[in-house]
Amino acid sequence: MVTSKRGFRSSREEHSLWPDRRSTPDELVARGVRLALESGRPIAHVAADLGMHPETLRKCARRRPIAARATGKRSERVVRDEQLLAQIKATHAANYCIYGYRKMWLALGRAGIEVGRDRVKRLMRAHDIQGAKRRGKPWRTTTPDASATRAPDRVNRDFTAARP
Repeated sequence: MVTSKRGFRSSREEHSLWPDRRSTPDELVARGVRLALESGRPIAHVAADLGMHPETLRKCARRRPIAARATGKRSERVVRDEQLLAQIKATHAANYCIYGYRKMWLALGRAGIEVGRDRVKRLMRAHDIQGAKRRGKPWRTTTPDASATRAPDRVNRDFTAARP
């Protein structure tokens, strides 16, 4: 028994939200995902038949790669993303690898490719394509040449302090 601050006594085992909390076996989860995909029934119904929580089955079904479906076909989104990614890489290289997702989206629009800005952002982030400058902290795109001659000081500037 546990006594709370207010003096109430309760047993943790009796009032626990998950008294017999345990992880769901991997075989059961794999079977549930396969049944949900093959049968076309709602995930909640398949989970109820297997005696597991529907959200557990949903999370595991989401983790399954989109490219590997039960039918063997790849989804239209994956196919379109691969085509779009090739165009993004070509446009990125043609513009000296300096465009971020906003300018890339505008450049794709000028090229006649209708696509959403956030989709461009998602693909560029997933494939580690970055612009030359980021908000807050710009990246250096040029490096100074140490052997180059400097411009002469024509006004004879003197930056020493007259007194402390």
